[in-house]
Amino acid sequence: EESGCPAEELLKWYETVAPASSADEEGGKKIPYIVFVGQLSFSTTADMLFEHFQTNLGKEVITKETTKIRLLTDAKTKKSRGMAFVELSTPETQYECLKLHLTHLDGRRLNVERTTGGGKAAKKSKISHFRESQSAYISQTVDQILSDHMKNGDIMEGELDEGVIALCKRHSAQVVEHALKEYAEEKKVRKERKEELGEKEEEEMRNPSAFLTHMLGRIAEEGFESSNLSGSKRGGGRGGSGGRGGGPGRGSGGA
Repeated sequence: EESGCPAEELLKWYETVAPASSADEEGGKKIPYIVFVGQLSFSTTADMLFEHFQTNLGKEVITKETTKIRLLTDAKTKKSRGMAFVELSTPETQYECLKLHLTHLDGRRLNVERTTGGGKAAKKSKISHFRESQSAYISQTVDQILSDHMKNGDIMEGELDEGVIALCKRHSAQVVEHALKEYAEEKKVRKERKEELGEKEEEEMRNPSAFLTHMLGRIAEEGFESSNLSGSKRGGGRGGSGGRGGGPGRGSGGA
């Protein structure tokens, strides 16, 4: 997803508001370690974004001293344009921040990308390259996560359709990992119920891809703490209003 704002405009704007870098120096010139955050809600403040980074990466990694956030605002209204630059003190922290790509904040899924230096043409080329590399990395990471679950017997070959696999690659690796772990436990619990109750169809997972889709959406929106990996054993998912983990309940036709 693109930010909707030309790279030249973003970079020009950043040069006017960039805080003094605390990064290392190279040839007498300070090196900035910056990530661009796009797809922010217009209501998201710099403090909310800082808290999101700190909550996910840790108070030891993200501090007021090492992390500077600048929201891109409209020149006339001074309201947020849904984008920000985050300057970090070290390259290690910059790469840690990339883990927040595709995470959710204030009802929106964020784009978190590296920025770059150089001339305008070089910057555009490098940004494009970074985006391609980041997308490829996410795709490879999700493929590896799925492969690991297949090796463990949690997922069978062909069990999930291409649509939900593509959807996995639009979420962060943490969300995918939590969703698949919860999905695997739900399968196990339903199998146990089926053995207890006989061949009742209502205890089967009739549409695995739809069920995992619900889990991905719910965990991405509500956070990992909403993951209820042992809820099914206490009767979660039996209610008529909804299945375990925010998935469809019995009779919904989804799972």
